[in-house]
Amino acid sequence: MTQPESQPDGADPLSRRDLLRLGAASLGLPLLAPSMTPLAAADRPAEVNAEATALSDFRPWEGEDYPDHPDPRARTVNNLKFMALAMHNFTARNGGRLPAAAIRKGDKALLSWRVAILPWLEQNALYERFHLDEAWDSPHNAALLKEMPRVYAPIAPRDPRPYATYYQGFVGPGALFDGDEATRITDVIDAAAPTLMIVEAAEPVLWTKPEDLPYDDGKPLPKLGGQFEDGSYVACADGSARFLSNRVAPETLRAHITQRRR
Repeated sequence: MTQPESQPDGADPLSRRDLLRLGAASLGLPLLAPSMTPLAAADRPAEVNAEATALSDFRPWEGEDYPDHPDPRARTVNNLKFMALAMHNFTARNGGRLPAAAIRKGDKALLSWRVAILPWLEQNALYERFHLDEAWDSPHNAALLKEMPRVYAPIAPRDPRPYATYYQGFVGPGALFDGDEATRITDVIDAAAPTLMIVEAAEPVLWTKPEDLPYDDGKPLPKLGGQFEDGSYVACADGSARFLSNRVAPETLRAHITQRRR
């Protein structure tokens, strides 16, 4: 099936909810709330569970909060929701499991999860051009760096490196990307205490490189917030996009990194 080459800036991927609905039904997954719908700059999110929004520093994004420059924030929210939807649609074709942190060959990490979900970002043609048994920096795969999809591109770039993205996941024990084994989506969907799936890191990485934010409960948390001064935006396993203030307590952040359904 031919896929469009890229998602234009500001594109509204509302019709992709139907794909999610079908995928969820085929796996017996709970149908996600309307928060899966990407937000335009002036939209407000649907009402959500009160427990999920009790913390003012970890809350659904509301466009009216930042009338001085709503467009970049709306665009990063749309990007995150599009990636979250791609992750969920990935599960529909992979036994209910999310992608692992890296495409691997034996014990060697070759390519990022950002490559693995390309077919569900309307980038199937680009995906099929990758040599999945070669590293991200092999001569063939390195030539594809310059074709980074727009959905991964920085919204407020502060780093001169080309083909780098701020969108990363936490990798480590208890996080959504935990070791080599892919996580089941049913183990991390919890509307009352959403698990972090994709975040805006403080430092960008090359988009095809299997590099993300290392997580270890006994070590300091990696820094977030590479695109905005006051905090960062995140996509959760329930499909929602949320604003994460710089003021959020470390213990609260750790709880949302490692949350699992009991």
